[in-house]
Amino acid sequence: MRTPMVRSDRRRPRDKPPAAGRPPHCRRFPVRKARYASPLLGASPPVAQAGTAAMPLSGADGNPLNRMRCRSLSRRRDRAGMGTPRAGWGQSDDGYRYRRSWYARLSAGGAIAICIPVRDEAERLPRLFDALERLIVPAETTLFVSLLLDGCHDASAALAAIYRVRSRHGVSVAAVDRAPSNAGRARDRAMRCGIEAAGDDAILLTTDADSVPARDWLCAMVAGLAHADLVTGNVVRPGHGATPGQDRIEDYYGRLFALRRQADPVPWEAARTHHHASGANMGLRAATYVALGGFLPIERGEDARLVDDAARAGLRVRRDAASVVRTSDRRVGRAHGGLATVLREIDQRGLDGVSVAHPADQLWQYRMQGLARASFAVGAFEPLSARLGYSPDHVLGVARDCPNAEAFAMRIVPVPPGGMRQVPFVTAEATLDALTAAVGEAA
Repeated sequence: MRTPMVRSDRRRPRDKPPAAGRPPHCRRFPVRKARYASPLLGASPPVAQAGTAAMPLSGADGNPLNRMRCRSLSRRRDRAGMGTPRAGWGQSDDGYRYRRSWYARLSAGGAIAICIPVRDEAERLPRLFDALERLIVPAETTLFVSLLLDGCHDASAALAAIYRVRSRHGVSVAAVDRAPSNAGRARDRAMRCGIEAAGDDAILLTTDADSVPARDWLCAMVAGLAHADLVTGNVVRPGHGATPGQDRIEDYYGRLFALRRQADPVPWEAARTHHHASGANMGLRAATYVALGGFLPIERGEDARLVDDAARAGLRVRRDAASVVRTSDRRVGRAHGGLATVLREIDQRGLDGVSVAHPADQLWQYRMQGLARASFAVGAFEPLSARLGYSPDHVLGVARDCPNAEAFAMRIVPVPPGGMRQVPFVTAEATLDALTAAVGEAA
């Protein structure tokens, strides 16, 4: 008797693991059954629709484009019996579905690991340790502190050993041999130590040895992670006012990010935002960190790279100003090309030699990302393809490869048609003022 053929186009069982080499947050789903895939919350129930979509169909993303189509698709979903979450699921105010079991674990307590790379920081470690002892720890939560001594030659190891004994938290100390400075490798090792100490379900927070978290830091980060997959908090320099050039730069980028959220609002964003993507103040769950591959072993910029990778994977990145860490404004730092180097160069040369991307070009990208989200939500890509200069087939192909609208918006929008122009900082400031006023009047 001939063995019957097995159909190759049969849908995968729901419990089948993703294909080898493809992390859970990058699963590819059939066009007509999209899921919001997130290592933090798990994949949401299927959503019946005309095209690939993962954002809420009720217009909860705040973008008014195609709102009538959104309502029509929502009614179709309701008629299909999928208008309410299935058993074991809930729906947040911002339209995202979540597993009730995750929130039950969060409210009942859990594990948090603060992961800190240390290299010759004996002078500043006592201040950090005092701040860690003053932290408000959420109820029924176990706090771990993971210190990674990155080839220290000073008294950092002795101070860490003393702190390990006297701390009210669970402190683990690991050490590696001295090697050329590599911020990404050191921070990743600290995070891996945190996972080993606190477990795979823990929340991982990272900061720097020369920084001081606010007392409510843990509470603010846990609250932020109830809405997002990765939270970056605000980083405040104590010398604000002493370095007016750097103050102007930070104010500029803060206003630019606020303009971005006006042009491209997302439901998981904080009410008060900032522009930082810094390892001095960042948090995510251990499963999310592992799925993203961790911090890359690069000399600097590992934090911004992780945030960018998270957004391109479709994860929700929240820049929450309620989470505050104060960092030093020293001029001799540990990372090559880090904040200390930037401050030193501004001290020497001022803002005359500083160039930034033209804010009008960046605003074009923000508006196109907002249009991409709206197009993805309703499965209608013709207006977007015309604006970007892509064929509809190309845009649809990218959409099919994306788990949700966030990933689609981050991947499909290119640089502006004329390229990303560089302009002097003073010119960019004046242009941003005009753009902000114009967007405010249009709203």
